[in-house]
Amino acid sequence: MNAMRVSDTRPRTQSTAARKETNGSGAVPTLEPIAAHEIATARWKELCDWCSTKLHGIVTDIERDTGKELQLVECRQQPLERVSSRVLANGVTAIDVTVSVNGKPRTFEIAGPTWLRLHCNPAGFPTQLEIGYDEGKWVLHFTGAAVASPVFSGNSWGE
Repeated sequence: MNAMRVSDTRPRTQSTAARKETNGSGAVPTLEPIAAHEIATARWKELCDWCSTKLHGIVTDIERDTGKELQLVECRQQPLERVSSRVLANGVTAIDVTVSVNGKPRTFEIAGPTWLRLHCNPAGFPTQLEIGYDEGKWVLHFTGAAVASPVFSGNSWGE
C-alpha cells in the first residue's frame, strides 16, 4: 500500500485534510487541498459580504476564462476592496468585484452568474473564488497574505 490517509487514524476536521505517503525512505506527510465548496444561490450575498469584510486589502489576481484556450488576465496583484451581489434592472443577478488600482477603485461586473465555488488551503483560508456563467468563469486568486486584525468578542476582559 503506497498511501495511508492520516484521516483514517484520526478524525478529519473541516479545515484540514492530510495524508502520509511513503516513498521507500519513510513516511513523508503532505497536505492536500480541501475540495471546493459550492455556494448555494441563497448564500451569495452572505459570501460577498464576508469576502468584503475578511479579505479586504488582500492582494488579488483576476482572470477570465472564456472556455477557449485563451484566458484573459483582468488584473494582477491589486488589493481587493469589495465583492457585492445585486440584482440588475432586468432581474439578472450580478456580482461586482472591486479592486484598488493606483488608489482608485476599479469594478468588474459579472452579470448572470450561475454558480460560485470557493477554494481553501488546508488551513481553511480562501485561496480562490470562481464565479461561473454561461460562457465561462471568472477566477479571483487571493495571492497576498491575510490582513491580520484583532477580533473583539465583547465577552472577554480587557477588550
